[in-house]
Amino acid sequence: GIIDFGDTAISDTDNDFRLEEDEEYGQESGFIVINYYNHTNMNLLMKKFHIRETYWSFEKIMCGREYGYDDWYKEGIHEIKTMNCDPGFTDITIHKN
Repeated sequence: GIIDFGDTAISDTDNDFRLEEDEEYGQESGFIVINYYNHTNMNLLMKKFHIRETYWSFEKIMCGREYGYDDWYKEGIHEIKTMNCDPGFTDITIHKN
């Protein structure tokens, strides 16, 4: 197999579990990995995933404007307008190191 270090970063280990629909292997492969590692807090993991997805909507707007990608810009605007803000995010505790 080939190991791709293109997305390597020092960050939250939950970022290792990629669940995006458009990744090479699909969202289902991410759940297979999560189940294999017996993640201890699936609820928090899914909240973090939702936050990353929300951020990506804003990033599409910014990059779309900066680089002239009208489709990204329009897609990001549409996603934000139709976004469902989950009140369950209020129970996330931020720990400072």
